Amino acid sequence: MPESVKGESSSGEHKELVRVHSIPGAPVDRKSDWTEDVDADDMDGSAITPLVLGKAAPGRAFFVHDVTGHCGSLAHLSQHFQHNSFVINDPRLDKPTGFSSLKNMAACYSKMIEDFERSSPSAFIVLCGYSIGGMIALEVARCLKGKGFRVKHVVLMDSLAGQVI
Repeated sequence: MPESVKGESSSGEHKELVRVHSIPGAPVDRKSDWTEDVDADDMDGSAITPLVLGKAAPGRAFFVHDVTGHCGSLAHLSQHFQHNSFVINDPRLDKPTGFSSLKNMAACYSKMIEDFERSSPSAFIVLCGYSIGGMIALEVARCLKGKGFRVKHVVLMDSLAGQVI
């Protein structure tokens, strides 16, 4: 039975998003603690890299990588944002084992952003993701909102809209 979570569209209307596990062969993680496979090396902050700094607008934009694990293809988009921009690259890309699920990956990224924001708070967060990065960004947004952070927008580019992993 799919779970549902409340979401807000860019027009401000509230929608219900259905949590689905639609990736063939992906493990279904029913545990409440999704960060159990996150180790200290993942949390050193090096996966969050500044892209554009010095912008006066409040808030921060975080770009989540596509299936390659890198955000290089998204770098040019940051010039169109009024916010300081950062990229989140997969911290396990060059390691022998990856995350056990996309939920664990999103939980790790959520924790990295949470730590980053607690050390230097911003007015709000904008999350952007391309392809599967959009689905990860939606889950990161859900995690952050559940911890009281203000996620103003989630920008999906060529992603499955409305699906939370």
